[in-house]
Amino acid sequence: MTHLCNRWHKRGLLFYPCLCHFIGAAKDTTHTFVASSNRTCYAYVAAVCDSTGTRTLLPYGSLDTLELKQSGDGMIGACISRDGKTAIGYLSLYNSANFYSCK
Repeated sequence: MTHLCNRWHKRGLLFYPCLCHFIGAAKDTTHTFVASSNRTCYAYVAAVCDSTGTRTLLPYGSLDTLELKQSGDGMIGACISRDGKTAIGYLSLYNSANFYSCK
């Protein structure tokens, strides 16, 4: 399992492992926004890494990405079901001032 953790850290943040998946967050290099500090930032998005080390970015769903205004804003995966089909987490906005749960 150490080799998976090493590979995951190259792809994003590691939070909770289950038997065959890790969930956390990764920077979405296809989604940028200009933060209040006038610098361009990548959005964070929930991501799953499977037992082969393959990372999958989860969809934003109904999130209006115009809400992203701070460098740490985005979707963060927190827990995943054993079968890897259901992920829960939260949306962090305004430099972690507001949190909203999501599935």
